[in-house]
Amino acid sequence: MNSLAIAAGVAVTTITRLVRNDDKAASALSLDLASKIVTVLDCGIDDLLEAVDEL
Repeated sequence: MNSLAIAAGVAVTTITRLVRNDDKAASALSLDLASKIVTVLDCGIDDLLEAVDEL
C-alpha cells in the first residue's frame, strides 16, 4: 500500500481507508483518486469497482 500511495501521490492513510472493512473505512472514492490508482496500476476502472445491488 505504501508504494501505491507514493506512486499515486496520495497519503498512505487514504489508500489504507479504501481497503478497510470497518467503521474507519472510506465511504467514497473520488474520481480523481480512482484515476490516479488506475494510472499507477495500469488497469481499468472496472478492475477497482464492483457493482453491488442494495435493496
